[in-house]
Amino acid sequence: MRQQVLIPSDNFDFVANFAEGYRKLGFDVSAGRINFELECRKYDILHFLWPEELTNWQRPTSDQIDQVLARLDRWAKHSKIIISVNNLYPHGYDKDPAFHRLYVGFYERANVIHHFSNASKDAVFREFPSTVLYNHIAHVGFNYERLLPKFKIDRAAARRSFGFAAEDMVFLAFGTLRFWEEARLLMQAFGSANVSGRKLLLATRYNGYGASWRQRMRRWRWHVWSKTDRITAITDRISDAQLPGLFAAADAIIVIRQNSISSGVPSLAMTFGRFVIAPNFGGIAEYLDGTENILYDEFSALDLSKAMERASIADRERVGDSNALIASRWGWEDIVRSCVDALSSKVFHRK
Repeated sequence: MRQQVLIPSDNFDFVANFAEGYRKLGFDVSAGRINFELECRKYDILHFLWPEELTNWQRPTSDQIDQVLARLDRWAKHSKIIISVNNLYPHGYDKDPAFHRLYVGFYERANVIHHFSNASKDAVFREFPSTVLYNHIAHVGFNYERLLPKFKIDRAAARRSFGFAAEDMVFLAFGTLRFWEEARLLMQAFGSANVSGRKLLLATRYNGYGASWRQRMRRWRWHVWSKTDRITAITDRISDAQLPGLFAAADAIIVIRQNSISSGVPSLAMTFGRFVIAPNFGGIAEYLDGTENILYDEFSALDLSKAMERASIADRERVGDSNALIASRWGWEDIVRSCVDALSSKVFHRK
């Protein structure tokens, strides 16, 4: 009989990757937070991605934490528990004591704590030292192979669709910026980079935290800047089917992160065979280790602008081809296999 797996998340974009990995290994996979809450069916494995999703992505009350952990205890009586670490804390809640308690509660009950990098494992050890003796595994890297197009993208056509000329040096910024410092870094670096024909394909938005009046002012500044010369801003939602063309139109992908253990953007760029400019820290640096992509100081606009200048004269296509080969080895079947194999390990202390 095939083993049953539940991934208790409604985030299709990431769940789909894990689900495909489990299916390739012969598991039956279900997903959805509601299945965790209903407790109507038995599963052999529960694989969690974000504990905060179970408290509506909001800071939980003490009662909410008690209820979630009590439900998790009931599941643990007949199911193995895996958790993949995506954040050290939820975005905007760094070192929050309620989320600290929620995360520790999940780590205590997990048979396997899975990391996408050794940097992630080390960061969790520092922040949650009580978990050091638990069953942690690190499987470096992941890809987005399910998004690869069936046919090769015409790069020239992709560039023309956004109004770029063949001689333009196009940088792509993709994803959400959650801190004003990150948005300001991109604004300053792109403005000062000495790159002939530089253009910015802006497929990102600024979603900041803080006082409402301050955020309104910052969003206004971001909006005004995004309308300036050399910038092509995309405000509509980008579908999965549009992503290959979007990345193909760019010469280099800029990753902006200052306060996270990782990012999916480098892996996405590498999957599509693009050149990457990324911050030199955490899992991001680990993914790019040994490659000819460019790392920069995540807090320095000057260093990022210099990185952009170096990228403009690099052999980007050769490096991009190498990136695609590396990403092809980061398949989800291997990631899931490492998690499942680790379930048999005896090296963990569990609640």
